[in-house]
Amino acid sequence: MAYLLLVLALAGGAVRHWTDKGTIAHDLGTLLLVLWLPIIGTVVGFVINKTRKMMKASKDFPQGAAFAPQLLVRLEGTVTASMDTLERVTLVLDKEGFSARTRIAPPQARQGPTTLELEFLRPQLALPRFPKNTCFDILVQGQVVAQGRVLGVLS
Repeated sequence: MAYLLLVLALAGGAVRHWTDKGTIAHDLGTLLLVLWLPIIGTVVGFVINKTRKMMKASKDFPQGAAFAPQLLVRLEGTVTASMDTLERVTLVLDKEGFSARTRIAPPQARQGPTTLELEFLRPQLALPRFPKNTCFDILVQGQVVAQGRVLGVLS
């Protein structure tokens, strides 16, 4: 249907171009030319839906994907049980946040330094910002739960 409307709109443009103003053919060409408006709406809707799907798909790690650590970090302070039960965390560096996941899962809180491995959702963006000895905050559910320092890049 969209192709038919587009062809009719192009035909209307051609009729308008080759006919004199004030004729019925010119007015009919104008009417046919207006048929491009639904096409533009369809194209805009298609682009918006595609963009939403791409953004939604890229916000989380793939289902069932193996854990591939990319960063070795040392956390200072208390690592709470709420953080340990979640494998998804956000590393905050200045005003930027980077999604990551870890595979630790002890049931109780631990005091003092903790070493763990992290995998970034978008490593191509995050890894250049986290060289060795970079300090950052760990955010879980919108709250800072620990401070960390990069010990090394694993990949």
